[in-house]
Amino acid sequence: MDVLRIIYFAFVHTHILYCSEICGNTYQTHLSKLMILNNKFLHILPNQSIKTPIGNLYKTFNTLPLPLLHKYRILNFVQTFINN
Repeated sequence: MDVLRIIYFAFVHTHILYCSEICGNTYQTHLSKLMILNNKFLHILPNQSIKTPIGNLYKTFNTLPLPLLHKYRILNFVQTFINN
């Protein structure tokens, strides 16, 4: 599973994190294709069926869905700004 996690974070997660603070602040309809594609990667990499709950896969890969990731990155930015 560690190899799959490395592949996911190297090729998929880095593209999702790129400007997630700005791009994540748009309408959900604009982000829906990106979220669907991310969910497909989370199903395909560990060879899970499409019926596997996506919440379990996010826990397995130790990551967050896009809306929560956006909130986390914003809060992390504000915390860094306040403390530095």
